[in-house]
This record gives sequence, C-alpha cells and structure tokens, in this order.
Amino acid sequence: MLQLHPKASAHYEKQITIPDYQCDIHGEMKLSSVLKQIQRVSNQHLEEMGFSYQDLWKENIVFLLARMALRCHRSPRSEEEIKIKTNPQINKGAQLLRRIEFWSQKGELLLEAQSSWLMVNPVTRKILRPSAFPFEIPGDSSNYEPSLDEIKTKCPKDLAEISQGEKMVQYSDLDCNYHLNNTVYADMVCNLLPYEEMEKKRWQEFAIHYRKEAVMGDAISLGLFRQGEYRYYIQGNKGETSCFEASILLGEPKEIV
Repeated sequence: MLQLHPKASAHYEKQITIPDYQCDIHGEMKLSSVLKQIQRVSNQHLEEMGFSYQDLWKENIVFLLARMALRCHRSPRSEEEIKIKTNPQINKGAQLLRRIEFWSQKGELLLEAQSSWLMVNPVTRKILRPSAFPFEIPGDSSNYEPSLDEIKTKCPKDLAEISQGEKMVQYSDLDCNYHLNNTVYADMVCNLLPYEEMEKKRWQEFAIHYRKEAVMGDAISLGLFRQGEYRYYIQGNKGETSCFEASILLGEPKEIV
C-alpha cells in the first residue's frame, strides 16, 4: 500500500564519485552514464518519499520517461566527487516534470536537466493522469528553466540525411519495464555521430523525445542529420512508426575551474 512519508521533501541530494567505467575516451562522464545517474537519483527520491518501484507496481503504476533535456557546462571527470540535486516541478498535462543538477565540490554547476515523466499502467500500458496518484508529490517550481524545454528534437524538413544505422533491441538493453532502457538511447546517438567529431568535441546540449516503446527483438532504423557546424538531429523509427527523436549540440572542450 502506498503511503507518503510524513517527512517527504520536495528536494533530494546525494554525493557520488564518478567511476572510471562510466567515462569515455576523454576521461569524462558518458552521456548515457549521466542519464543513468539521473534515473537512479529520481527513483531514489521517490523511494525516500515512500514510493518504491515495487509498491508502485502493486498499484499498477510505473513512471516512464517521456522527454529529457540537458545542458552541460562542464563534464564531470573520472573519480571526481560531485553532488546531484533533484526536485519535482509543475505538472504539465499528463506529464510530471523534474529538475536535476550536478554540482562540483567547488560549487560549480556542471550539468542541468529537466525531465518529463508519464504515469503508466504497466499492464494496459495506458497513460494515467497525475490526479490518479493517491498523494500529491511535493514539488518546487522555483528552479524551472524554460530554455531547456525549448531545445528542439524534431529534425527540420530541409536537412539532408548524412548517415544511417540500425539498433536491434537485445536482452541486455532491457530494464524492469521490459523495454529498451532510456539510457541506451544516448549510446545509440553517440555511436551514430562521426568519431572524429566525438574525438575533438564535447556534447553541450542534448534533448530526446521518447515516442514509442522498443521491446525485445525490435529493429530501430536510425537517421543522422546535421544543422550548421555543431548541431545534429537523430531520428529513430520502427518501420513507419517514430520511436524517438533527439538533438545534440557539440562544442569545444571546457577546462576545470
């Protein structure tokens, strides 16, 4: 039975040390590793409020990620100690918004993100309205950043496709919701980008819109589109159906302050 903890807070934070296996060729945190930490801290906050994954499942409720937008000011490095902060924000229709921030030990904002979550019945896969939740989740909208929600994921129609790829959903890609975990999409995007770009540049913005679940055995066709010198758009389709769309902005490396 779900029960809101009497001391449930709108804010949650934790300290972590970045393990080397979550880092890339530059010794900096991979984009997919950032998403994994965001997923973990979001779930831990819910657990602290009194809503564990198991208890939510028993009530036919799961939270699925619908959209994520991130801005990187400086990538966390291997073995660096950082603080992750998060808080739910305003509801937007059927979506529940959440803010996440990564901070250095010196008080430097490293990463900021806003995520949109949907409440879904895990059996029927139908979307539930926030009003269907038996408790009001504590939130704080004072740190809402509209510019993150303004990062586009839909590819402009005038751009030509410059590269293609394919992803077959396999067992190791799946999570406890029996679908392709949201963090795997970041690896799909980075693997599709030109290696020379990833070798010389760093990601500065990333946004993704999850449109259709991918499950075991699905084939996702990938298309890469370039806008200007630094912006890329990625489209993922299952046959004629859109699975996801994303955009990523690359830029020059930033030094540690």
